[in-house]
Amino acid sequence: MLEAGVNNLGLDFVQMGSERALSSLSPVFDELLDELGGIGSTRRVLISLAKGLRIYSGLSSNPNDVKRAVDILIDKAIIEKSGLYSVWT
Repeated sequence: MLEAGVNNLGLDFVQMGSERALSSLSPVFDELLDELGGIGSTRRVLISLAKGLRIYSGLSSNPNDVKRAVDILIDKAIIEKSGLYSVWT
């Protein structure tokens, strides 16, 4: 809006801002996912949480592995626990 000199927020500016944010943050998220992919079940647990699936009943992993993955995700501030685990969006 500043670049265009416009004072009214419209859908086109919201879409443009969303696209710019996604393009600038994609490398950060890609790096994070690559890092998590090498740590046990962490990536699978994160994907399950993002899909709204139950992490302990939906995975074939050992519950201890799932718990370790959850602890890693909490330590890295990727998820939080507030009753249920939730992914930062």
